[in-house]
Amino acid sequence: MYSVTLAPDRLSSTGTSLSSAGRSASVATANTDVIEALVNQFGLAESVVDSEAVANSIGRMRERGIVLPTFAQLADPSTIDPSLTAGVGKNDPDAKNLWRVHWYNDLDGSRVSVPQHVVLTKEFTGVDSPIIV
Repeated sequence: MYSVTLAPDRLSSTGTSLSSAGRSASVATANTDVIEALVNQFGLAESVVDSEAVANSIGRMRERGIVLPTFAQLADPSTIDPSLTAGVGKNDPDAKNLWRVHWYNDLDGSRVSVPQHVVLTKEFTGVDSPIIV
């Protein structure tokens, strides 16, 4: 079962839709201010426009054995087994590279404990607080 989850205290109802190959997805409907933030601030829709396209995508990925990381795994890449991307070049057109879509990579595509970053100092920006990019 696939699920979409938002903060529990912000949910107004839960429904089921997007069936594919006999499986259903649980879709949570958020209240208006969360929807407003998702769509207008972050450019994310909270609803599916073309459920047939989603079902087709799920089926095609299943046929090809493509497994995607969870948001929790992307948030904490230390939980991702490094063997999932072993032998795959960081720029190769391989679905295994979807396991590298997080900040914890160096320029060679290897996992690091601290993401590569630059600290912009006050002397450079004119802002009292250092800015990390």
